[in-house]
Amino acid sequence: MFVDPKKTNFDKFINYNFITKYLHNNKYNLLDKLIKKNFNDQEFSVLDIGSGLSNFYYKFNSKYNFKYLGIENSKKLHDISIDNFSKNYNFELILGDIKNVLPELKNNDLILCLDVLEHVNLNLRKEIISRISQLDFKKLFINVPNEFGPAILIKNFGSKLINYKRDFEYSFIETIYASLYMEEKLPPHTNKHKNFYWKNLYFILKEKFDVEIKTNFNNLLPNHFSPTISFICSRKIK
Repeated sequence: MFVDPKKTNFDKFINYNFITKYLHNNKYNLLDKLIKKNFNDQEFSVLDIGSGLSNFYYKFNSKYNFKYLGIENSKKLHDISIDNFSKNYNFELILGDIKNVLPELKNNDLILCLDVLEHVNLNLRKEIISRISQLDFKKLFINVPNEFGPAILIKNFGSKLINYKRDFEYSFIETIYASLYMEEKLPPHTNKHKNFYWKNLYFILKEKFDVEIKTNFNNLLPNHFSPTISFICSRKIK
């Protein structure tokens, strides 16, 4: 029996209202364009690192021809996805910590890290990126929150106006520090949103890949104002 993803706490959170739903769907709009441009009617393979409820599969399985492999370390989310999709021939899901699974990662055409890399520490982030760089793939798509500059000011104070509790990690003064790029005034980033700076990730990615930066509203917003930042990475041509 299908379990509606919106019944989980996280998906209730991101589908709080039409604004949050629209913003969180930005990555799927970008992915849709990426797939049409690079794969379209061809069969391709997908590796979804930190797959959660396998929302990518849920949204695109009926639209495109692909084989899907997800990796998820939450047993609850894993079990929901298994209940929903395991009968489908093109769906596979591994329950495990990405740290332990990294050595076993295989080549896939499209590799996804959707709202994942802000939730791992710097060393593991570098390990994940380094391992992916050793694989043969066509596109790597990464999505992360923008937690610095005008974007964080708009997100945190805007969320208060609509009673959307996304700023629980921040005090008032920490929001001000982050909006002014005063990274040194904030505690070190660990595995949450606070003090995660997308540009630090960008520079790590640039060492390994050719990288395009994408923002919200169909890439119309300047980086400083975009609630999320997406990266489309390709292997460097030697």
